[in-house]
This record gives sequence, structure tokens and C-alpha cells, in this order.
Amino acid sequence: MKEKIAIVLQQVMDKHVSPDTLTDTTDLVSTFGFHSLDMIQFVLKMEDVFNIEVDIENFDVQYFRNLGSLIAFLKTCPVRT
Repeated sequence: MKEKIAIVLQQVMDKHVSPDTLTDTTDLVSTFGFHSLDMIQFVLKMEDVFNIEVDIENFDVQYFRNLGSLIAFLKTCPVRT
């Protein structure tokens, strides 16, 4: 899962991201400088990559505080039908 997240991070942030540098405690906001538009683009790409539906109304910016919380959140998202 980290590999796919690294690819999406590269696409959205236009920076090289090695999956080896991502840990469960990596703070995505401070490490990559996410802004609100970046987060929206990132979430939309994550929906496509993982074939999931993210409920934006229940989405919390805290999920970006570290990679572990983001992965836990993504695992709770329903699969698109």
C-alpha cells in the first residue's frame, strides 16, 4: 500500500517520494507541505488507485497527520461498485 501512496504523492506534489522513506509516523502535512487543494487532489487520486469511495463529509485532515492514520482510514472506505 505504501508503494501506491508514494506514487500518488509523487503525482500530486510533483516531488520524488521513495516508499522506503515512508513510515507509519511520517507526517504528510509537514513532510510534503500539503495544502487543502493538494489534499483534495490526493484523495481523488487515492479513490482511483484503490477503487474506493471517500466520504468527504466525514473526512478529517487529521488523517494526514501520519501515514498510519491515512492507511487505517483508507482501509475503512467502501469499495466502488
